[in-house]
Formats: sequence, structure tokens, C-alpha cells
Amino acid sequence: MTAASRDALTWDVEAERQIALRVLLQTLADPGVAGDPGDVRLLTSVCHGLVQSSVFVAWCGYCVRTDDRHFESRCLAGTAKKRLRIPKEVSDPVWQAAEQKTVVVWSLADEQPPAWVAGLGSDVREIACFPFGQPDREVVGIIGVRRAHYFERVSLIYFLTFSHVGRLALQLRAQALRDALTSLPNRQLFLEKLAQARNKSRREGHVLGIAILDFDGFKEVNDRFGHMVGDDLLCQAAGRVRRTLHADDMLARLGGDEFGLLLGDIHARGLDETCERILSDLRRPFRLVNGSTTMISASIGVTCYPIDMSSPSALLRHADAALYEAKRQGRDQYHTHTIALRARTEHCGAAHEHMAQALLDHRLLFYYQPLIRLTHPERPVFGVEALLRWRDEQGRVHAASSLGDSLDHPRFAPDIGRFALEQALFQAASWQAQGLALRVSINISPCHLLDKRFCEDVEDALARHPDVAPRQLEIEVTESAPLQDFERARAALEHCADLGIRIGLDDFGTGHASLSYLQRFPAQTIKIDRSFLRDIAANPRDLAIIGGIVATARTLGLDVVAEGVEHSEQAGLLKNVGCERMQGYWVAEPMPPEDIAGWVARYHLPMPLFGGRRQAKGGLAPLLLTRDADTHTIPPATVVTGFLAEDFS
Repeated sequence: MTAASRDALTWDVEAERQIALRVLLQTLADPGVAGDPGDVRLLTSVCHGLVQSSVFVAWCGYCVRTDDRHFESRCLAGTAKKRLRIPKEVSDPVWQAAEQKTVVVWSLADEQPPAWVAGLGSDVREIACFPFGQPDREVVGIIGVRRAHYFERVSLIYFLTFSHVGRLALQLRAQALRDALTSLPNRQLFLEKLAQARNKSRREGHVLGIAILDFDGFKEVNDRFGHMVGDDLLCQAAGRVRRTLHADDMLARLGGDEFGLLLGDIHARGLDETCERILSDLRRPFRLVNGSTTMISASIGVTCYPIDMSSPSALLRHADAALYEAKRQGRDQYHTHTIALRARTEHCGAAHEHMAQALLDHRLLFYYQPLIRLTHPERPVFGVEALLRWRDEQGRVHAASSLGDSLDHPRFAPDIGRFALEQALFQAASWQAQGLALRVSINISPCHLLDKRFCEDVEDALARHPDVAPRQLEIEVTESAPLQDFERARAALEHCADLGIRIGLDDFGTGHASLSYLQRFPAQTIKIDRSFLRDIAANPRDLAIIGGIVATARTLGLDVVAEGVEHSEQAGLLKNVGCERMQGYWVAEPMPPEDIAGWVARYHLPMPLFGGRRQAKGGLAPLLLTRDADTHTIPPATVVTGFLAEDFS
């Protein structure tokens, strides 16, 4: 070899060494790479940088171990081939590098090339494999070059930076994919592992459990003792859950007090047993960092692959739907996703879309159902209840019940509540201008009532309608609202009462509150749920219950309204037990606001209620109450006091 050729070779070697260093420095200095908390941008930049900068580097990439038998490529720069899948073989340089934890250089002169090399370029003379990674993510970098003995002459030390950069990237990735408080995997890593576990389940034929766990009562501890104590409780609870799992299971923190679980091969050990063990461990008392002792529980939603043949993101949604069902049924339990639950979830999803679009396009409206009192035959209509409707794109009007749980969904409830307040006061002002003073009742969802801006929303609505007396507005809430957070609900409703607004308790008797409970609740009206009226003509017990509610309500100074009165016989029976305020189809169907004034002007009570014979102008059938043997005889009113609503719900 001449001196000139030796100098050229020396120059080439030094140039290649400088290229390796320059690519590394440029990659680390790239602000886009620095802002990417993972391995993709960093390693991809190195791979493309080496191919673009060196005439000798034919291609460069890296592979990730996806299971016990395969490595799969994540980046291949410099080749048209998009994907490598490298099966396990003893002689394969990638597997040798991974298992021996050392750099392996394969030369074309040594032996037959591995099958995966085909298609990567025929001019490759040497391949180097550089292992790096974390315990949960094994990676091998591969570089193919066009010159034999390339790595020997340039020196592997210059390309070990590939491994160092890879380790750095995986450390950054591990930090980005771990929850800082519990050190558990976060949502992103959980979804990655779910995709891998799903593929493994399909190959091996076992059943994979996907679960979401949420702690019941955690928010109360957090609010009472502060975030430091809450964080301590969260770590303790997560530790208990983790100790109940098998080695191949996974627990991740998805956010807040919500955790994800991957349960491998659940048929081999039993899904029921696993979930019950988790729930049982969490019921034991916790000793908190501040010395206090507290107890919580958990709700779990589960779906199973391949019984549920869905994508990873859909599996997580289905588990979340099952979690919601577990909470709806009382908490401290687990619920499995079913076809029926999926159908209901899809229906709710469609309903949410309808609600979102109706709000966006201003297609919500109210119909109004009159409320009457039998004690004032000369002026029986004293108010109306606003009932939400929505208009579809074809102009058809639908009942709010078709919108599912949208009415009490955090995404929609505050907007619907503000709309209801505005429309109620606007209509009250409009009717008042026509000489018609009507009380307008609106339903406020528990979600809006417990919202921190609720009182501000009420005050703003009243301020926009100064000509309407606050007493003309009645806010109705269901029993479930104060039960969710009694003190916050009571404070909000007491503020409304201080403003002069009336408070009503809707659907009374269907929840868990007692009449004595109302003594601490600022209500002026209770509305007996329609379910108690259906059989009062045939069942004296139901009539006695209503009589008991009326008598006890009177001792508390409350008005009682019966909902869902559908025929004259019900009205007569209600009058006889002292319930003289009512609404329902016997009185009138809900109607648009522009029809109310004319209807009120025409309406008269059926005179048989007062011993006369006149029939209402609205076409209502006269009330027939006889004492013949073949007709219903009104039993004497039975007064029942001091009972709980759950006794008759």
C-alpha cells in the first residue's frame, strides 16, 4: 500500500469518527429532541443522522423486544424496508447482543446472513448490534455498513454512543411514562402494555382482564385533611392493590384516584376471586401520615379480551363504563362489561352527541305543564313546571328522557341549568306582562346544584330580570342531590331561599330521605312521585301512604303536589286524603309557552269535585264518584306519620 493510499484511509477513518461525534452532538442539541420525553425522536434522529452523514453507513435502526420470541423494528433509516420482525435464533446477532449484553459484529465473510437482512441492501458488508434498554423495554441498535472491517478500523468506541444515547432516551422515556407520586406506570404506558398484552392473549389463547379501579371516599379524605394526607392514602391504597396481584399483572395510575389493571390469564385463577380480594383488602382501615385512621372502599369495572373483541382504547372505555355501572349500583363492588351495558353506553354516547349539538345550535326549549290547586276553584292554576325538550335537525321535538344521562353530566348540566334559569325568568316576565302571575318550577340537576358557580348563576339570572319577584321561581331538586353532599347542597339552597326563591323536593319517596330529613332541608314543597299514584284506586295501602305524607308534610309547613295525575278518580282520592295540589295529563299535557295564557283563561275545575255537575271547558270528563256496589268507594283517609321514605319506595 502506498503512502498516499494509507493517508486516504487514515483520513476516511478520522472523518467517520468525527461524523459519529457530530451526529450525537447535533441530536442532543436539537430543541425538538430535548422537548420529546421518549425514545422515538432521539433515536430516530441518530439513525437518520448517521445514514445521511456517512457514505459508508448503508442503513441504521433499532429494534424492541415485543415478547419472548421476537424483536420488532421501530426505526429503519436508509432502506425502503419498513418493518423487521426478528424471530429468536441462537446464531442471530441481534439475539446474541441482547442476551450477552455486549456488542456483536457480524461480517458477510463469516457466515450466511440472517434472513431478516434480505431486502436491506446487497452492498452491506458488516452489521453491528448494540444492546441497551430497561428491564421492561429491551432494545438493540443495528448499523449496516458498506466496508468490511469498518468497525475494527473506526473503533467501536465511537459507535457506543449509539448505546449511550439509547440508554439516555429510555431513561427519559421511563420518567415520562411513570407516575411521579406512586412510581406506577401512567396512562400512556398502560395503553402500550395493554396493546402488547392483547396481542399476546390472541396468540396464546388465554383471557386477558382489563379493569379500572376508582376509590370511593377518597375525595372526602383529600378535602378534609389536605393533599399531603390524600397523597399518602393514595400510595398506601395502591400498594395494597399491587400486593394482591400476580407477577405478570400490571397496575397503573391513570389519573387522580383512578387506576388501571391488566390481569393476565384470568380464567386460570378466577376473575371473581381477584376482584373480591382487592375490594376486601381496601376495606381495612388506613393509618394516615397525620395519625388519623380512615376507611375507604373501591369500585371496579372489568372487561375481558377476547370475549370483548375491541381495540385497546375501546377496551379501556368499556371497563370505564362497567366502573360507572358499579358506582351507580352502590359502589364497593365490581361490575363486568356486557353486551347490554355496551348497548346502553353506545346509546349514552349518541345522546351526549345530540345534547352537545343541541346546545351548540340553540335547539333546547321548554314545554310547560300547569299545576292546579283544588282549594281555589275561581283561580285554580297557580304555576307551571318547565320540562326540557330538544328539537332535532328535522324540526321534530323530543322529550329530554331521550338524552339519557346528559342532563346530569358534568359536561352539560351547568349549561342546561343556566338555560333553565334564564328561560324560566324570561317566561315569568312575559306572562306577567300579559297579566298572568304564575310560579315557574324548574328542575336543577345535582351536578349543577353542587357546582361552585351555582349560586352565582342564580344571582346573575335574577339580576337580568329585575321585574320578576324571586318567589315566582321554584327550584326543584331530587333527593339524590343532598345525599351526594348534604352540606354543600343545603348551603346552596339556603342561599336561594334567602334570595326569596322557593325550593321543592322532586320525586319524593323514590330516594332514601325521610320526612324528618326535611326539617334540616330548606324546602317549601314536596312532590309525590307518580309511582305512588298508579294503584291508589285499587290499593288502599298506597292511598294511606300518600295520606301519611300529606299529614306529616303539613306538620312541617310544606305544600304537597301530586305528580302524574292521569284520571279523575285519582284526583278525587287525592282530594279526600288532603292532597289538593296536582299536575298531570288529567289537568293538561305539557305545552309550548305561547299556549299557556290562552289555556289558563279557558280552564275550569270539574265541578263534581265540589258537588256540582259542570264539566271543564277543556273537554275533561266529569268526576264520577258513586257508592254503588259496582263502583269504587272512597275509603276514609288513613293518616300515617313518622315513617321513612324507604319504607314505601
